[in-house]
Amino acid sequence: MRKILGTFLLFFSFTLVFSQENPWKISNYSKKSKALFPSYQLSMDVFKKSVERNQVLIPKSDGSFEKYKLSPLGVLPLGLQKKYPNLRSYTGESSGGEKIYLSVTGEKVSISFTEVSSGRYLDFDKSKQIYLFSDPKTNPNGISCQTHALNTGAEKSTRKSSFGTPTSTFINYKIAIATNGEYAQYHGGTLESTLGAIQETLTRVNSIYNSQLAIGFTLIEQNESLIFLDPATDPFTQGTLLASQMHTLTSNSLPLGSFDLAHLFAMGEADGNATNIGTVCTNNKAKAYSSHPSPQGASFDIDYVCHEIGHQVGAYHPQLVFSGSNAVATNFGGGNQIELGSGTTIMAYAGITAADVQTNSDPYFNGLNLEQIRVFTQNASQNGCGETQVLSNTAPTVSTLQNYNIPVYTPFYLKAEASDLESTNLSYSWEQLNPEVDFTYFDANNQKTSGPLFRIFPPTNNPVRYFPAYDKILSNSLTSQWESLGSKPRIFNFGVVVRDNQEKGQYTLKTNSVTTHGTKAFEIVNFSTSLGKYSPLSTQNVIWEVGSSTLAPISTQKVNILLSTDGGQTFPITLAENTDNDGNQSVVFPEVETTKARIKIEAVDNIYFTINKYDFSITTGSSLVDTDGDGLSDELENSLGTNPLLSDTDGDGVSDSIEVGSNTSSPLDTDKDGKIDALESLLLDQDNDGVNNQLDPDFTLPNVYRYKLYQIDGKLVKTGSVNSTSNLEILTGLPSNRVFVVVYTDTQNHSITKKYLTD
Repeated sequence: MRKILGTFLLFFSFTLVFSQENPWKISNYSKKSKALFPSYQLSMDVFKKSVERNQVLIPKSDGSFEKYKLSPLGVLPLGLQKKYPNLRSYTGESSGGEKIYLSVTGEKVSISFTEVSSGRYLDFDKSKQIYLFSDPKTNPNGISCQTHALNTGAEKSTRKSSFGTPTSTFINYKIAIATNGEYAQYHGGTLESTLGAIQETLTRVNSIYNSQLAIGFTLIEQNESLIFLDPATDPFTQGTLLASQMHTLTSNSLPLGSFDLAHLFAMGEADGNATNIGTVCTNNKAKAYSSHPSPQGASFDIDYVCHEIGHQVGAYHPQLVFSGSNAVATNFGGGNQIELGSGTTIMAYAGITAADVQTNSDPYFNGLNLEQIRVFTQNASQNGCGETQVLSNTAPTVSTLQNYNIPVYTPFYLKAEASDLESTNLSYSWEQLNPEVDFTYFDANNQKTSGPLFRIFPPTNNPVRYFPAYDKILSNSLTSQWESLGSKPRIFNFGVVVRDNQEKGQYTLKTNSVTTHGTKAFEIVNFSTSLGKYSPLSTQNVIWEVGSSTLAPISTQKVNILLSTDGGQTFPITLAENTDNDGNQSVVFPEVETTKARIKIEAVDNIYFTINKYDFSITTGSSLVDTDGDGLSDELENSLGTNPLLSDTDGDGVSDSIEVGSNTSSPLDTDKDGKIDALESLLLDQDNDGVNNQLDPDFTLPNVYRYKLYQIDGKLVKTGSVNSTSNLEILTGLPSNRVFVVVYTDTQNHSITKKYLTD
C-alpha cells in the first residue's frame, strides 16, 4: 500500500508542477497568422528546472501537451559535458510510448518527434523569436550532392545485398565534426555556441539513425580543436575542395584511430559531398562536408547532414533525376534507382531537380538504402569499426508475403501482418523496388515495363497501401505523374518496411511480386455517370469488363459486389457474395437514401478490385425521372449505359429509345455492316460472328458462344449456345417492345454484352 501511495504522490506532484509551471506559452504570431501548426514562446528558466527533474512538458503540433521522461543521449562525450554543463541531449518517452529527441543549450531547445505524424520538429526561429513546428518540406536552397559522380567506387560490395533482418546490435560511431569560421559566426561566434549548434544537428541525426537503424554518433573528446571561429584563419575555402581540405585537417591534427568518421559543417554554398560510398573506418573517412547559407534546422539536418552521412555509411542515391535543369532520367548504374523523379527519401534529391516530387526529403530511408547501410555497417563492425552493443530489442516479425497475378491497369492493394515483442507502435512503408533499367521516362508513364511506377510515401500506422492512392482511385485518376497503374503486362517487385519506432530501433523488410496480365482492365462498365438515380429496393444489373481475370494464371472465378453510401470511403453493404466472375450480375439495392453511392467489385482470394467512376443516388422516386425526355427513365438509361441527359447519346441521329436494342438500319453506319454504331465499335467484323475485330480473340473464325438472356430488371430469361452474337433467333418468342440484355461468353471466357429492343 505504501508503494502504491508513493507512486500516486509522485504522479500527483508531477501533474501539479506542470499545471502550475508550464514553460510554454502560445505566441501572438500563432494567433495572428494562419499557420498550420501553433507556435510558442518558451521560458528557458522554467524549462531547465524540468530538465533537472528529467521530466518535461512538450507541446505537440495539434495544440496538446505531452509529458516525457528524459534519459541522457550523450551526443557530447563526458569530458565536453563536464566543460559545458549547459549543453545536453536527451531522449524522452511518454507514458504512451511516444519518443522524442531533445537538444538543450543555454539559450534554446530543439525537439524531434519520432511518431508518425505531421509537425515532426519544433525549433527556435531566430527572426521571429518563437518556436515553430515544421516538417522538412520547404527549402529555398536545395542540396547539390556531389557524391553521385563517384558511385562506381564501392558499389559492388553493397548494392546487391540480400534483404534480411538486422541483428539486434547497436553500433555507435565516434564522429569528428569540424566547422568553418562562417558557421561559427552564424551560431554566435564562441566555442560553446558552436558546439551547441553541432549538438543540435547531431541530436537530430541520431533521432533518424538511432530509431531506424540502431546507429548512434558521439563527438570525439578532441572536437574543440576542429572548430574555427574566424573565417579569415580557418583552413577552408568553398565548393568541392572542402572534402579534401577536411581530410587534410584531420590527418594533421587527429590520431587516425581517434575517430570512425569525420564531417565538416560549413556556412556557404548549398551543397555537400561524401566523396565515396561506404567510407567509415577507411582512409577516406574524413572526406565529407555539408554546406548551406543557413546551416541549421530540419532542412539542413535531414537533407544535408543525414544525406551525406548516409553515403559515408554505405547508401546510394535512389532517384532517377539528378539535374536541376533537365527533367530526364539518368543512369548512374548500380541497380539502385527505384524512386521516380527527384525521389522523396533521405538519400534522394527532393527539391533541387527539374522533376521534383516534393520540395524536401521525408525523414526516412527507403528499404533499399536501409539494407545497404545495414550490410555495410554490420560488415564493418565485424572488423572492429564502431562500438557495438547487443540489444534486447528485437526486429518486428512479418508474415510471409504472397505473390499475386492480376489484370493490367486495375487497382489493387497490399497488406502486411506484423507483430513485435517490445513495440505496439509499428509503422509500415510499402515501396516498389524495381530498379530502372530503361531510363526513357523519369516519371510514372504507364507504358513502362521496367523501373518504378509508384512513388514512395512516408511510413504510416496502416499496414495497407492502395495502388494508386485511394483518393486517386475514387477520382478515377489511375494515371498521374508520380503514381500510375501499368497498361502493359510486367512484374512489379514490392517490399514493406516494418519499423518498431523504438530507441535503438529495428526494422524488417519483406518482399513480394505482383504480375500484371492481358490487355484490358477489370472494370465496371455501367454506373458511369454522376447523375445516375435509382430507387431503393430496385433491381439493377451490374456489368463489368472481365478481361483476362478468369484466365490462368489469374484464374478469378468468383467476385464480391459491394455498395458504399459515403462516396467510396467504406463499403459495408454486400450486394452479391462469391458470385460468378462472368461480367454481369443482377443485384437489389437496399432500402437506403444516399447521393453518394458507389459500387465496388473485388476479386475473391486476390488483391485487385474496381470501383465505378462516379457517385450516384439511391432515392425514392428515381424510377419516374426522365430528364432528357426520350421515353427511357434515368434509372433505366444508367442501367443501359446511355446518357440520361442526352436523348441521342452517340449523336448519330437515332434516339436512344430506338437504339438501345434495335437491329434496324441507322443513319450513321460507318462500316456499312448493317449494325448501328450505338451497338458496336467502328471496326469491321471480318468473320461475321457479331464481334468486331478489336474485341475478337480470333477474327478469322466464327466463335461459339454461351449466352445468358436477361430482362432489363436483371431477371434471367434463358440460356443457350450460338455461333454468332448476331444470331437473333434467341429473341424468338419474347414479348414485343421490350428491352433485353444478352451476355455472351466465348470459349476463351471473353465476355460481350449486347442490348436488344424486340419488335
